Amino acid sequence: MTAPSAFRDLLAAYEAGRLPKAAFIAQMFDHHRLLAAYADRLADTAIARIEIRRGEVVAVLANGPSMIIDDTDTRSIPLEMLHWGDFEPVERSILMAMIDDGATFFDVGANMGWYSMLAATERHDVALHAFEPIPATHARLQRHLALNGLDERVTTWPIGLSDTRGQATFYFDPAMTGNASGRDLSGAPGVQQVTVQLTTLDDFTRDHGLQVDVLKCDVEGAELKVLQGGVATLRRDKPALMVEILRKWCKPYGYHPNDILTLLRGLGYEVFVAHAAGRLVPFGEVDDDTVETNYFFLHPDRHAARIAQLVGA
Repeated sequence: MTAPSAFRDLLAAYEAGRLPKAAFIAQMFDHHRLLAAYADRLADTAIARIEIRRGEVVAVLANGPSMIIDDTDTRSIPLEMLHWGDFEPVERSILMAMIDDGATFFDVGANMGWYSMLAATERHDVALHAFEPIPATHARLQRHLALNGLDERVTTWPIGLSDTRGQATFYFDPAMTGNASGRDLSGAPGVQQVTVQLTTLDDFTRDHGLQVDVLKCDVEGAELKVLQGGVATLRRDKPALMVEILRKWCKPYGYHPNDILTLLRGLGYEVFVAHAAGRLVPFGEVDDDTVETNYFFLHPDRHAARIAQLVGA
């Protein structure tokens, strides 16, 4: 029983005379006391306050955008912050250090728009393009941008990037929206199939006359497809890259994480992972003991100064 239905059911039972007043008050209090527990928890998180509004609950960050706490999504960023205190703080600081004022940033697999919103609030005159092909998630992305007054700063695209153009079936679980993929990664009973539009990075940049300075890619296993569909753009623009790479998500797509490293090294990129205090550490190969999931790629022809800055920090 969810809290909202519990409130209604308890009130209905009391008003119908099935629940004595004292029992009604005691059971309602068991729910309400969670408010104090959350107030205590916030002291150790990046969330400054939680606003309970009519129809939605909003987490307001101490230094960052506000985000809706969705009561169906078990892995939303605000809940991750309530679990662990913050969300990818080291990776976030490194990615923001790669985005200069006036840059063009592609957020591929934007979900609720976390990184797009950070770039919009922390940098000036940045051209922001957020790609999110799942209709329900794209609508939530737009809601978050509007919530933070950033809907005119970020251009959203209801399409996915891949190695081909056309349509594809994606698997979407409302309880884990961040796991939407062209493969059924969870096998959960609530997974839905949706048809999405795809294009390639090369076609997109050509069609819209864009150069890419920084690209974040988190597409639940399809990262290699995104990069293969953008080889010409990567070779031409040499953007800084942050790519999520997990062995368990690569496997359903039939490749190994090192295939991504090989592709990008073949284009002249150097590979790094995040270390504490916002420092980059050169990385070799992924093996069964590798724990890193976010990888950074910088091209020495374009990012020599940045490599010296972040690796030498």
